[in-house]
Amino acid sequence: MITALFTMKHDRCKVFLPAILTMMGMHLISVAFGTILTSMVNAEFVIICSILIFLIFGLMMIREAAHLQVRSAKEKIEELDSEFSAKSKDGEANKASDKAAA
Repeated sequence: MITALFTMKHDRCKVFLPAILTMMGMHLISVAFGTILTSMVNAEFVIICSILIFLIFGLMMIREAAHLQVRSAKEKIEELDSEFSAKSKDGEANKASDKAAA
């Protein structure tokens, strides 16, 4: 998200390189921590924790998606209604001005 904002104001190449380097750095750090922690902690404990974290985040995402879909559908309908009413008012105003000009 921040990268998209920077891209709007700055050169794309100047934004792309630091973003890629940052992502590579985060990837290397996570690999290093993963390697160290799995050598220090029992493998069964890591598997159980990863299952729990996967389930927790999965349920959170499902809950968020359910709320987002309902909210976004209502917002889209309201937006389309307002655009349609604005266009219909503009259309009526244009027809009235065309009749007056003729």
